[in-house]
Amino acid sequence: MDSQEDKRKVPQEPTIDDVMEKLEKMDALLYEISQRLAPKKKEKPAPTHELTAFMDTYNSIFGTKRNGNAKTARQLNARLKEGYTLCGMGLAMVEARKEQRHIESKYKWLTPEFFTRPDKLDMYMPMDAKKEQKKFTTYDDLCKKEE
Repeated sequence: MDSQEDKRKVPQEPTIDDVMEKLEKMDALLYEISQRLAPKKKEKPAPTHELTAFMDTYNSIFGTKRNGNAKTARQLNARLKEGYTLCGMGLAMVEARKEQRHIESKYKWLTPEFFTRPDKLDMYMPMDAKKEQKKFTTYDDLCKKEE
């Protein structure tokens, strides 16, 4: 019986170096897994001509230096497809700026995103600007209409 016990391998106490090596491997594995599971960061699309013009108009009317974000760009493109014009949006900004409640709030709620909502555009756009709206099929049509 003694000979069988001698043949068996007796586990040795792990050394601190062994434990540290295993922990480093586990840490590397956990980092790799977390990188695979992390949501992918989307790259910012380049600003379009329309977004740049919209933001320039907004900044000149309100005296700010804001940049458009992805949400504003998406909503702006949707409004342009619906037939709203950049000129009409600029007129809506001017009209909204005149309202007393916005003056009192120091234009806190008049954000670029605010002016890409159809209900707000309809509320603040002058009636004659609404009548001239039509569906645009190409970017050239949009430029001709606004010139």
